[in-house]
Amino acid sequence: MAPDEHTTRRSTHGRAGFLRSVGWAFTMDGGGQVLTLVISFALAALLGPRTYGVVAMAMVYVAFVQMVQRQGMASAIIQRKDLSGRHLDTAFWLVLTISGVLTAASVAFAGWWAGVNDLPELRPIIMALSALVVVEALTTVQRALLTRHMNFRALAARSLIGVSAGGVIGIVGALIGWGAWAIVAQQLTTSVVSLAVLWAVSGWRPRFRFSSRCARDLLGFSTGSFLSSIAVFANNRADVLLIGIFFGPFVVGIYQLASRLIDMIVTIASRPVQTVALPELSPHQDEHDEFARRLRRLMRVSAIAALPVLGVLAGVAEPLVGLLGSEWNSTVAVLQVLCLVGLIRVVIVLDGPLVQALGRPFVQAGITWLAAAVSVGTFTAAGLLLQDMPEDRQALWVSVSRAAIYGVLITGIHLVIISRFTSLSLRSGVGAYFPSFVAGSVGAISGWFTAALITASSPLLGLAVAGALSATIAAGTLLLLEPDLRAMTRSALHKIKNHSNRRHQSHIVDPLDPMVETDDDDADRTIKIKQNVSGS
Repeated sequence: MAPDEHTTRRSTHGRAGFLRSVGWAFTMDGGGQVLTLVISFALAALLGPRTYGVVAMAMVYVAFVQMVQRQGMASAIIQRKDLSGRHLDTAFWLVLTISGVLTAASVAFAGWWAGVNDLPELRPIIMALSALVVVEALTTVQRALLTRHMNFRALAARSLIGVSAGGVIGIVGALIGWGAWAIVAQQLTTSVVSLAVLWAVSGWRPRFRFSSRCARDLLGFSTGSFLSSIAVFANNRADVLLIGIFFGPFVVGIYQLASRLIDMIVTIASRPVQTVALPELSPHQDEHDEFARRLRRLMRVSAIAALPVLGVLAGVAEPLVGLLGSEWNSTVAVLQVLCLVGLIRVVIVLDGPLVQALGRPFVQAGITWLAAAVSVGTFTAAGLLLQDMPEDRQALWVSVSRAAIYGVLITGIHLVIISRFTSLSLRSGVGAYFPSFVAGSVGAISGWFTAALITASSPLLGLAVAGALSATIAAGTLLLLEPDLRAMTRSALHKIKNHSNRRHQSHIVDPLDPMVETDDDDADRTIKIKQNVSGS
């Protein structure tokens, strides 16, 4: 086999390696999402709901084109057991070629989408944002390779640097009066800078070659993953698409800001686990008990990270939204309802990687398409029924419709997947989420009562006090109910204490000893004290 035809094998990790990978994955998604949230809040306060909604309507259009461009290729690269250099080159040129065609199509249909929404200003915004499709295509293979090898440290650097650069440009643009184009500039800057960083940290470079056989290998898996992705998109984004068509940019802005907050929490808490899940589960697809054990571990990590935070967010929704100004007040109730949607999203976040790890992407596609069809139908009916309502009520009832779909249909599909494809019992699965659910519920109730007493006088004070109190109560409840987490916390505190003691002791020098040498080779200073030897 030629050197360039070497096979790249997936690495599998023990407990320590798994936790390191999850940690860097949390840094990648968490850091980027926190920065994005801060930037989004700043832009929302500066631009208002309508302008924010106009760009959201353009972004959902471009997001659909990007999803088509991906074709599930990244998942195919991550999942494949034996991967040659020719597979990677083929994937790169295939995705890049398709992205060029889709970018042209996106620009061509921009006017049509603007007409559907009766917003002429959408057309130039969509045309500018269409450049994101090609930029993302240039990152697909590198991101997949780094994910396959669980090198989330490099991905974290790329995410944080890109989001920071985009945020600076976006906020400055909003301050000097760019309006919607401030968000466009933010998105483009983030993507271009992220691309540059990714190519700098990735050692892989494409060669100009293409193999039909390798394309068939990858597309055989990615087609099912792609079909599933379309259904997931329809299921997750049908709300924004249809809100824009039926109700306009103001309602989109209100709903999208609340949805963005939920997306941030789910992304920070669960997507890192989802990212780790495919390479973590795939090597054990033929070991049923081990597969179930690792799946439950992933469930617990996801629940611990997300459910208490969602509860706290629901409790402090009023003072948090109050910081943006009175024109955003309608977002409070929408945000609280969508916290329930976020809870269910955390529960189902591993369904896709689970089925993909078992090499059954078409099963996930079929089930998700069913959910998507019901989702689109429900939102269409809601749009027709709610058109005569005030705008604030429209946003609220759309969020209620979404919660109903997730609570009944999506949860049912999740239970079918778990029972059909794993040996995990219902009791064991519920047990993975129960402590975190209780902690989140307690946090929500305590935060709501506290915020109700303080927010009227000062939203900032209400957010600070209610947030701190509810977070403390939620964390304490979680530690009480999760013995493993309690043990890990004690161990971490013990290590920190020991490290602090060693550093303190290393700096204690005998003042009577005139001969002291220091060795700074290690991060911790080591004091070597030479004792004088008396000749008498």
